[in-house]
Amino acid sequence: MIWKGVVLLALMALSAYCSAQTVCPANFAPVSGYHGCYAIVTSKKTWADAQSNCKTLHAKAHLAAIISKEEDTAIVNHLKSIPGVTTEDRRYFTSGQSATLAPPYSWKLNDQQSIPFCYQGFFPTEPNGIGKEGCIEYYTADNGDIKWNDIACSTARQSICEYDLGI
Repeated sequence: MIWKGVVLLALMALSAYCSAQTVCPANFAPVSGYHGCYAIVTSKKTWADAQSNCKTLHAKAHLAAIISKEEDTAIVNHLKSIPGVTTEDRRYFTSGQSATLAPPYSWKLNDQQSIPFCYQGFFPTEPNGIGKEGCIEYYTADNGDIKWNDIACSTARQSICEYDLGI
């Protein structure tokens, strides 16, 4: 009788593990080391157009909101793994935005919803707010480091869309 209970517990644990695996919709893929679903959009768009473009990929998508060091590390490692991408081409909008074109920033998920920054991955000299920089991008430095940079929202950049798993 004890063995039946152990087997049942093992099956329940396996079921919970399998149901916790990330299942991403079409156009999105999991990023190794984190539980989210992301799409790298290589066509360059302004921040507003990039946010709208995410919605065309899926109704529950938005520009990526990086809410933890773990998520940031997973995305950065993924960006570094894309073959044949030059340093200048590794610049991607996130959903970080400031209505005042200066700190504080928030993650803008859609027109009605935003969440405050709980984690920040800026370069040490950023955000600097030079030139009405109200949006956040991943920027690759000449040494290969990838961190956040504030940039004008009207600049055309590639983008990272995130599918909202509702976790």
